[in-house]
Amino acid sequence: MRYTVTQGFHVGLAHDELEPHLDSVLETLMELGAEDADIGGSLASGEIEISLTVDAGSLRDAQKTADDVIAEAIRLAGGTTAEGNGAAPTRSQGPSFDLRSVAAELAGT
Repeated sequence: MRYTVTQGFHVGLAHDELEPHLDSVLETLMELGAEDADIGGSLASGEIEISLTVDAGSLRDAQKTADDVIAEAIRLAGGTTAEGNGAAPTRSQGPSFDLRSVAAELAGT
């Protein structure tokens, strides 16, 4: 089955620094082969969403696959993510992407 997964983040960067960083994350997602990758949100508030489509056997597997791909793209683009709810970033440098929400649905619905 194909699922569209969207993760919402808060990124604490000034909007003039955030836009080029998000461009780098999107480029990295594409290099990793992420299908239908997209990034949107508010540069002013730092509230952004990253979405992509994945093939998976279950909703849980889709969320895990998307989480792995998005976290890897953020890391390769020089950012950090938290390991679990409220944990410290995985690295001490680069912008921190603080996960705020996750949504998944069957693609095409």
